[in-house]
Amino acid sequence: MTDLAHWLPPAAKRIEELTGLHFSETRYPELAQHLSAYARATRAEVVPAVRELVEGRSGHAELNALIEHVTVGETFFYRDHALMESLSSALLPELIEKRRADQKPLRIWSAGCCTGEEPYTLAILLRRLSHMTSGMEVEILATDINEVFLERAQKARYRSWSFRGTPEWLDRWFEDVGNARRPVAIVREQVRFLQHNLVLDPYPYGPWDLIICRNVLMYLSMKATVQVGKSFRQVLRRDGYLVVAPAESVTGATHPFKLVRRGPSQMYRRATALPRPSRRSTPPRTSKSKRPTQPQPQPPPPPPPAPDPLAVAAERADSGHLDQASALCSEALSRAPMEPRAHFLAAVIARELGDCEGALASLRSAIYLDPDFAMAHLVNAQLLLDLGHGQRAAKHLTRAQRLLGRAEPNAPVSEADGATARELLAVVAAMSNRATKRV
Repeated sequence: MTDLAHWLPPAAKRIEELTGLHFSETRYPELAQHLSAYARATRAEVVPAVRELVEGRSGHAELNALIEHVTVGETFFYRDHALMESLSSALLPELIEKRRADQKPLRIWSAGCCTGEEPYTLAILLRRLSHMTSGMEVEILATDINEVFLERAQKARYRSWSFRGTPEWLDRWFEDVGNARRPVAIVREQVRFLQHNLVLDPYPYGPWDLIICRNVLMYLSMKATVQVGKSFRQVLRRDGYLVVAPAESVTGATHPFKLVRRGPSQMYRRATALPRPSRRSTPPRTSKSKRPTQPQPQPPPPPPPAPDPLAVAAERADSGHLDQASALCSEALSRAPMEPRAHFLAAVIARELGDCEGALASLRSAIYLDPDFAMAHLVNAQLLLDLGHGQRAAKHLTRAQRLLGRAEPNAPVSEADGATARELLAVVAAMSNRATKRV
């Protein structure tokens, strides 16, 4: 069989096994271009090269060449000003104080670091806080699956495109090298680079105070995302944080994280297990030599108000107890089947349990009951993007953008965990770019 189209499904499956990268059927034309470029790079005919890949006969050099062509290399310094402000003004000072108090090293991992702009930015932020870190051990590990990206990161030569939108004060941390610029030595020396496959390789154990993995999970399969999230949680310090891109999520039953706000941005923290109910204490025995006094009859206390199943379901979901949350949400829907918030929560729970079709069905109900439910449109779009339906996702993103554009920019949006309309519009913009690539 010499037709490349025949080999695209097994090639997509093999690439997902090796890297976690997900190529849905709608992205097969893009995959064909990647595989053709890979074959040219290895000086091979495309179909025999893909066949060797599928059959597991490709060597180390060929696999590295493949990874070079299927991974995305878009990044720049000080990317996401709101997040950088949160890190420098709130999160990093908090972590520095904690590690200074317990006399432990501060460890930061930039996972999926691409060509190094992100870890070098982190090193600069920490240098600006050197009055707090004096005498402390600080480690920044930067990893990526792409060897070519890591070589560029270690050379640290950057052109103007890597500095788009950066603040003026950043200039002092760079020096000119020919027609390029590089971070000064004290910044470069702070970062250690390592090739690492988030799907196949053992995870470096810090434990890590901060893991930043932005714009990586959106390209992975649902299975790989769950695996990566679980692995991140295992190596994250108990009071550590995980930062992903606004359009990405890592909450789930197997790796519970809780969304928290630090400064103007949101990030994830390990969800703490709820305390077990205390055992009922045994009443003291009454001495046989004395007759117990008869208690005076008291009027029965009023019955406590019944808890709201929807509120309890949301609390259970936040704590990672998704099976309990699902049952409580079903109870809430039986009481109020026309409540769009209940259908939305059911969708969020179903998504975290891996039931994408169930999540989409619940979102359709929520939107039918409340066509102006911005978060329902946004989550619907995210699910459709994960499934490779860029055109359908774009329609919901357009609707979410209109709804959020009419809202007060700094006002929190309903069912958005405190995120404002302005913040969510930035999420919509990022997702719209992703949808355009998948149409």
